[in-house]
Amino acid sequence: MCSARRFCVTPANITWREGVLYSDSFGDVYFSREGGLDETDYVFLKHNQLPDRWLNRTAFTIAETGFGTGLNFLVALKRWHETAPPNARLHFISVEKFPLLQSDLQQAHLLWPELTQYSRPLLDAYPELVAGYHRLEFLQGRVTLTLMLGDALDMYKNLEAKVDAWFLDGFAPSKNDQMWQPELFKQIARLSHAGATFSTFTVAGAVRRGLIASGFEVTKVAGFGRKREMLSGIFVDQPVCSDRTPWFALPDKIKSCSRTVAVIGAGLAGVTTAYALARRGWAVTLIERHSGVAQEASGNLLGVVIPRLGVTADPESRFYLTAFLHVVRWLSELKRQHPELIWQDSGVLQLLEPKKAQRFTELSLPESLLQIVNSARASHLCGLPVQLGGLFYPLGGSLNPAGLCRILVDSKPELIQRYFHKTALSIEKNSDGWCVRDEAGMTLVDAPVVVLANGYEVTHFKQCTELPVSKVRGQLTYLQKNSVSAALNMPVCYDGYITPAYENQHVVGASYHRSDQSRSLKKSDQNQILNSLYEQFPVMQADELSLKSGRVAFRATSKDHLPLVGPLADEEWFRAHYEGLRHGRRPDTYPVAKYQAGLFVNVAHGSRGLVSIALSSEIIAAYLDGEPQPISRDLLNRLHPARFLVNHLKRGGG
Repeated sequence: MCSARRFCVTPANITWREGVLYSDSFGDVYFSREGGLDETDYVFLKHNQLPDRWLNRTAFTIAETGFGTGLNFLVALKRWHETAPPNARLHFISVEKFPLLQSDLQQAHLLWPELTQYSRPLLDAYPELVAGYHRLEFLQGRVTLTLMLGDALDMYKNLEAKVDAWFLDGFAPSKNDQMWQPELFKQIARLSHAGATFSTFTVAGAVRRGLIASGFEVTKVAGFGRKREMLSGIFVDQPVCSDRTPWFALPDKIKSCSRTVAVIGAGLAGVTTAYALARRGWAVTLIERHSGVAQEASGNLLGVVIPRLGVTADPESRFYLTAFLHVVRWLSELKRQHPELIWQDSGVLQLLEPKKAQRFTELSLPESLLQIVNSARASHLCGLPVQLGGLFYPLGGSLNPAGLCRILVDSKPELIQRYFHKTALSIEKNSDGWCVRDEAGMTLVDAPVVVLANGYEVTHFKQCTELPVSKVRGQLTYLQKNSVSAALNMPVCYDGYITPAYENQHVVGASYHRSDQSRSLKKSDQNQILNSLYEQFPVMQADELSLKSGRVAFRATSKDHLPLVGPLADEEWFRAHYEGLRHGRRPDTYPVAKYQAGLFVNVAHGSRGLVSIALSSEIIAAYLDGEPQPISRDLLNRLHPARFLVNHLKRGGG
């Protein structure tokens, strides 16, 4: 049995009986013997009035309670592709506690050759069987699938979304009553828009009563095939307000008719945010004080893409693993579209003492994600003899971040306007949103939304002076490739790191100093970096390097080593209305949070920014467009910019 401390999920226990997939655990079939595709079309699309309801919508959200073979998703995807407006987006949310193996999924999909155009991309994107959220994209981003692997009640309790139509499709209530329990119906109500619809194959009395009690108007209609009846209905009540953390409530959707946004900072955080918003049709003004993208910490020649994991599935590990799986999928798709992208998915080796490495077995991650290796195996993997074994991440790799930034900006020239050599020194509220001014007080742009993605410089704005963002100096060395080092074929991390050669140079890093503000290369840091390298790779020798062979940059980091992603609090309002937090009053006695409307931050990604930034930009986009969030609510709260202020108030601070 998998515990909450681990990432494992249990695959489905299945057999094939007369051409139909059968669950041995629940004693039920996955789809109708009389035609699974026709059943999906009748039960779920027809009785949710789809596709008629999405014809005049720019966005639509479907959620279901049992992914199974993915048939419902595939049918909805096909119909969406055939009928929805070309600029519209479909969000499909599903949950599965016992997912099929990819091989079983592939066998099931052979039954529906008419869906091959859609099932093949799903098979290609099918995630590792790891507990949590997996965000997959289809039809060039027009359709997203958020596949949550875990218990349905646990997953939906932690979901932030507003749903337009529900496909209630678990195994029969008599076989799997946990999928039809009253607590789950309450979460379905909480997540429903006014007027949200549902349909389900069952007419079980407990299901009908539970849905009615949760605010749905329920109707019996003719069933599919041999089933005489089924249920459908509409949500007629108000969504259930059960916010356990009103101080982290979602911000109100921006009411401006103008879908324009100013993004300040053109490093990785700013550029990926601009790209995520431009893909959704936002007109972005990207403001940068330097002459181009990725001039600060994002400008290193190569960086290592590897998650930050602890030995248990704590919130930090859950976020970084989710972000890691997201970014490697994203980079692989970008590489397919842009072969010039320097993304080398070679795997990454992290050297550790054997006892420390063995503790990571507690995570129960599949070998496709994490392997414990000895020194001989580690040496074979990386191409050079090393003193230690450790952890091997097969999906990791190295990335040229500046090249990524250029590709992202250039891919949306009609929607991303670049203001380079412009220093945004202040932001002021006005009637239309925000006015961004330069050092001379001249207006750079007026926009209803501003996203601050300028790293440690975020605290220069008066609205952000209290954010606990630190400036950390880092120095790295560029080491010329030689006949020995050329054999290195993947990044290796220890108390430093080294990358494979790119442009005949290895990137070796990095020092870490909070108090040092010097931009000059330092011999002492360089010696420290090289000594650490040679300790792990005695075989590697190099001529004495001059101080010009390196780079200094400053990272932004937070006190808890997680980024700050989301809406910026109205601090005065927070202090006035949440002063009682120190007394332990019930959360439902407090009003929902008030924010500085239209002002967001995406900063403090530290040394794992290559992993966290892509997912964080999707979080910002979801906030702005009211989309389903790509991570669970508890993790969203752990990234919330107000978390430090809330903790301060809980401790009795004023």
